[in-house]
Amino acid sequence: MTVTLLKILLIIILAFIFVQDLRYRVIHVLLPISLGIVGYILLKQSGNTIYDLLPSFLFVSITVLGLWMYLSIKNRSLVNPLKSAIGIGDILFFVMIIPLFSFVNYIYFYIIGLLLSALIHILFSKRSKDNTIPLAGYLSTYLIILYTFEIITQSNILYYI
Repeated sequence: MTVTLLKILLIIILAFIFVQDLRYRVIHVLLPISLGIVGYILLKQSGNTIYDLLPSFLFVSITVLGLWMYLSIKNRSLVNPLKSAIGIGDILFFVMIIPLFSFVNYIYFYIIGLLLSALIHILFSKRSKDNTIPLAGYLSTYLIILYTFEIITQSNILYYI
């Protein structure tokens, strides 16, 4: 499969994630898993290895651990962040998109994506009765924009710094 076709497939999967997360505030487990599979194929085609993903995976692990510690200290008891702060689909999404980025670009995507998600939610939360943030959906939209730019410009801005 060509790289462009794989990127188009990613855009389709991301569009499904966006719609499901925005409408139902949950995503089907097969969607992020399929993102991971396509991402792994792209990773292998670029000549990189699974070991190149370890720093990003460590970053996500430390971030989730930090969230758990923050919430537990704040509430003065052990708190499960999956029940109060972030969905399992969001964490699975963060893990499964790791093959799509170099480590530095993953950090950029993570920070910019969270800031954009917060901004979008603040702007549109008045229209919604639901108080939760469709994080995977918002981040999917951001990735769709980035991959559309890559396809149009025939570049690979996400993996290489």
